[in-house]
Amino acid sequence: MDAVIKTNHIEADNHATHQNIHQAIAGLAHFRAPVSTIKSFDLFGDHFHPIIAVVAQFYRLFPHASTLLVLQAAALSLSVVIVTKAIQDVFGAGRGLVAGFAYAISWGLQSALYFGFHEVSLGVPILAAAAAHYLRRSWRAGTWWAIFLLLVKEDMALTVVTLGIYLCVQKQYRRGIALGAGAIGWLVLVLGVFVPALNPYGRYLYW
Repeated sequence: MDAVIKTNHIEADNHATHQNIHQAIAGLAHFRAPVSTIKSFDLFGDHFHPIIAVVAQFYRLFPHASTLLVLQAAALSLSVVIVTKAIQDVFGAGRGLVAGFAYAISWGLQSALYFGFHEVSLGVPILAAAAAHYLRRSWRAGTWWAIFLLLVKEDMALTVVTLGIYLCVQKQYRRGIALGAGAIGWLVLVLGVFVPALNPYGRYLYW
């Protein structure tokens, strides 16, 4: 009984989250503020995820909820291609295929599809691209992809800090410190300025 209640609660949360983001993207597609009737305020004052403005351009052409699910599936599939190709380049074709298949059927990717559309899924191929360049030791290109992660959601800044630490481990000290410090500065700016300015309570709600 408890399991059924918990499952229903999770599904209800997922539905509400999907409705929130759907309405926000629909608003942006028509050059309006990303307001949700569930939250009743600008969703950039809830979570800061400007990447959904890119999705809104596709939604403008195909204004259906299923468009978001298709884009999410495409983003996750693209990450599989990126990861597989990077591992093949470094460790060989066979190992790349095995690793790519294992990644494709991993719990993380499969559960993302079950959840419904979530803006974080758009960051998966970006993170994969950053990791792929780092694996190839293309530090500059990888760092640019890491910076793009900051547009996915405010808490992705912590992932970018982790990538900065990785660069320092690889003795890319200047680049790693700059990336990590920039990510922390961005997080402070978002949570201290952007979100409070758009939130009716004047603060970030998830401390």
